[in-house]
Amino acid sequence: MGCEVFFSNYFAGMRCFALLLLLAAKSTICIAQVTDTIPVMTASSGFMTPFDPQGDRETWGIKGKAIPFPVGNGYVLTTLLGVEYGFWKRHSIGMDGSWAYIADQRDGVTDTAGVYHDIGNESRSIERAIYLNYRYYVGLPNWRLQKGLALYISALVRYGRVSRRGDAAFPGRFITQEETDRSAGVVVGCYRAFSHIGRLGLDINLGAMYREQMIETVYPDHGGTKVTSEAPNGLVPRMGLNLYYWFLR
Repeated sequence: MGCEVFFSNYFAGMRCFALLLLLAAKSTICIAQVTDTIPVMTASSGFMTPFDPQGDRETWGIKGKAIPFPVGNGYVLTTLLGVEYGFWKRHSIGMDGSWAYIADQRDGVTDTAGVYHDIGNESRSIERAIYLNYRYYVGLPNWRLQKGLALYISALVRYGRVSRRGDAAFPGRFITQEETDRSAGVVVGCYRAFSHIGRLGLDINLGAMYREQMIETVYPDHGGTKVTSEAPNGLVPRMGLNLYYWFLR
């Protein structure tokens, strides 16, 4: 699959996501208009949790994050935005889009001309990915009511592209590198409510995915031609942590 196909699918997915956000906002307005039919939850009556099999309404969910943090002599910015559509009370399907930027340099390096640098050999990478997932939420009413926990098991697939840029003035460094990742796997996780009466919480999950990678690298000593290699396939860990807000419809 070429870059043009990836970006076409990526932006098509983002357009669908924007439409789903608009629908979610509309459903929120409808909920506000019928609040007199919804029981008022208090701290004494327990937590509210989404995708409750004992509830009488279906659930929407929106999740996301934007986290910057330092790494080495550089930094990382990782972001995610996703939507989840509930059906049959405890089931859902969702789509997430993620974007990450990584920049770093190394200490005490010597370039190809033999010049020593206190800091150099800069590298930058941008990662884009789309996730499609199905979730099954467990009942466990006591955990939901008393602890604010909604447990789930999820199957998901991922398609990602990573674009890297290196500094060809340093030995062993590539000029550009394009990586394509395809993976599928299973995770277990939970929604954790922040408060008894709010709908904002954390979405936490952990699992494993089987990943296939294809990497195209351009080295300066190969005359600028691409060198294609297939990275070893295998299981990789998968961990997610996002803010999560849910609606009823």
